[in-house]
Amino acid sequence: MGLLKTGFAGLSASGVSVPLGGTGVTEADLTVLDDTDLELEVWVTLVAQVPEGRTLRLSGVVYHTEGGISYYSERMEVAGPTFTTRSAGGLMGTDITGRGTWIFAGMTSLVQRIKLEPRYPGDPNDVLLTSIVIKNISPADPISDAHVSKIEVKTEEGSLVASTTTISGLRATGVSLSCNYLVKAGTSVVLEIYFTLKSDVPVGRKLRAETEVKHSSGGQAFTTGPIRSAVEFTSAVDYPHLVDFTWAPATPKWDERVTFTPSVSDDPRDPVGRDPIVYSRWDFGDGQKVERNGPPEQVRHTYNKGGKFTVTLLVRDDKGLEAKKYKEITLSNLPPTGVDFSWDPKTPKWSDTIAFTPARDILDPDGDIRQATFSWNFGDGKTMETRGLETVRYSYGKGGEFTVTLTVTDAGGASASKSYKLTVTNEPPKNVDFSFSPEKPKWNEEITFTPSRDIVDPDGEIAKATFKWDLGDGTTKETTGPRPITHTYEKFGEFKVTLTVVDQGGASATKTRTLTVEAPAVDFTWQPETPKTGEEVTFTAQPEPNEYGFGYRWDFGDGTIWPPRDQPPATTNRATHTYNLPPTDTEKKFTVTLTVTDREGKTVGTKSKEITVIRIVNKPPTVTRISPAPSQPKPGEEVTFTATATDPEGDAIIEWQWDFGDGSPVRTTTAGTTKYTYQKENLYTVKVRAKDAGSNQYGSWATLNLYVGAAPIGIRILDNPASTQCRIEIFAPAEAKELKITIFDQAGRPVLLEKPVSIGTFTWDLKDREGRMVPNGLYLFYVTGKIGDKIERSEIGRILVRR
Repeated sequence: MGLLKTGFAGLSASGVSVPLGGTGVTEADLTVLDDTDLELEVWVTLVAQVPEGRTLRLSGVVYHTEGGISYYSERMEVAGPTFTTRSAGGLMGTDITGRGTWIFAGMTSLVQRIKLEPRYPGDPNDVLLTSIVIKNISPADPISDAHVSKIEVKTEEGSLVASTTTISGLRATGVSLSCNYLVKAGTSVVLEIYFTLKSDVPVGRKLRAETEVKHSSGGQAFTTGPIRSAVEFTSAVDYPHLVDFTWAPATPKWDERVTFTPSVSDDPRDPVGRDPIVYSRWDFGDGQKVERNGPPEQVRHTYNKGGKFTVTLLVRDDKGLEAKKYKEITLSNLPPTGVDFSWDPKTPKWSDTIAFTPARDILDPDGDIRQATFSWNFGDGKTMETRGLETVRYSYGKGGEFTVTLTVTDAGGASASKSYKLTVTNEPPKNVDFSFSPEKPKWNEEITFTPSRDIVDPDGEIAKATFKWDLGDGTTKETTGPRPITHTYEKFGEFKVTLTVVDQGGASATKTRTLTVEAPAVDFTWQPETPKTGEEVTFTAQPEPNEYGFGYRWDFGDGTIWPPRDQPPATTNRATHTYNLPPTDTEKKFTVTLTVTDREGKTVGTKSKEITVIRIVNKPPTVTRISPAPSQPKPGEEVTFTATATDPEGDAIIEWQWDFGDGSPVRTTTAGTTKYTYQKENLYTVKVRAKDAGSNQYGSWATLNLYVGAAPIGIRILDNPASTQCRIEIFAPAEAKELKITIFDQAGRPVLLEKPVSIGTFTWDLKDREGRMVPNGLYLFYVTGKIGDKIERSEIGRILVRR
């Protein structure tokens, strides 16, 4: 619990009243239980600008209530000295360097120890070390800048405070080391100064350190002033110990225990004399070591193998200097003798299990052959290992010549070997061949490759052989046993197909055949089939694009080539082109040529076709029918004409023209019907034509012969006078039946009698009914017919025959 007061008026007069309570303080916090004590601490925080030397001694009165009655305590004065204000005081330093006389070339040495502690006890301010200045104040033969490679400042716990390799001013202003090391308020620190001398520093040079520590505290800068070391050091060269050792027995055998005895002495040149050995290590050269903290001791070691080994003894003194001694020791070991082996069967096949048996005469002259290792190398990458004279069994699983080696290594590591060349037989498959179907395959057509039924393995099972196919286009396939395979070539040309049959023992036989794959058919279509001028035409080529990169180039026959010849072929099989005919052409044919190439630019094929381009001319309509009603009018009777027409483009008929054949003006109507009245009896040629909206032109005239007369049957002579024939037009209602013509001469004698005729043109060949030519003269005729239930007759006609 804390009670805070920030206003201090009356501190040196009537006093400062500190009210109890505040944020977070409850009534329970201010209650003192009956018969209990309470200690109050009064803390005063001074402003930063308080003058130095001011004093403070406090007294106080505590007001309180008990049982509803107010009380106050007696005045309490602080027992003890009066407090006096001070500012931060920084640190003061003391040299605490111990003994020391020598500093060695090429080594790092401690040259000074300094204790830093607060100048004023209880100073609440942290201290920041900012720089350390170090001098050499030895007057005679001093160590200079050129002799020092590095200066370090550390705490006695080993923390680095400052370091520099830039050595300048050691004998003058000092070497300045920047630092940023914090010393917590109220604590002290011991700094250690280390010098690393260069290896070529002269012997007998002097060093006595003087150190000044600059620092800041409470916003002020301080310095310890020069702190001089009481110890002067002299440079020297430290020599390592002289090391040697012996062993017994002098010529040990591989399994004997060898005793190694060390010998260590000081180098007489060492100015310090005997330096304590802090570490030693024996290395016996076989991977085994013995090490201890201290000087070396006599050791014993058993190698358990023969050979030469380099033994090393290493010692290290308290300054880190090491000395080594190397010696080579030879341990004798005689290799096994009589190393040999045999195998059974003597001429093995690839599938045989072969027994390899070591010779019974194999001995170890200085050991037990039963403890020797027998290592077999079968020459195919496989090895086997046994202990002692044991028979091993091995199957190669393939044929060939193999070098088999037996190496016998005794317990001491000495070895002897024996090798033989072993031939394992394996006959390759026979009658290797294959066929393929179809024999003349096309591009992208599936082909079946079938191994020959005659393939056999003389010393194995052909069903377990591996059939390897190289199909000549980068594709390989593999089966176990003689199984057919299928493949589709996506390229064309010649391919060398190879079948290799490899039996279980690795023997193989091969057959190669050349296969020719026909190029794909090149063709193309287009839409629309009969394009119009100005209309876009889409061409589609075969074959379609695939991963082998078909290229397409089109010559459209009108001077356009796409893509142009200076560009690569197109990779798409579709192309579009628009033909434009000259204004005078209504139709023109063009020869389109497609060239397809493969990825290498080789021509797959070409195809040319003729395309017809038309210009659509809007044609006028054609009158298809003219119908009069009545069909055989009388003079003065109104006739209704109705016409129909068709237009090639389906355009609307917008106008009709009528020529009634009697010399009256041509009539124009917008409908296909009109009325007209003939005044005279005659045969009239009625003409009609129509105009459409698309062409805005009239088509050709359509004609109708219309007979106008009182008689229901009309006639008109077309050849009169007649010399070779006489054509007579006959008019009658469509329902007229049994039309007949009768011709007679002026005397009334019949020439033709009731000869059957039909509506239309009758041609008289000027012969009588006996087939004889009639003489010149005047001839009369008429036509009769049945209309309804009544027999009608035409007027009498007159023909003049004159040749």
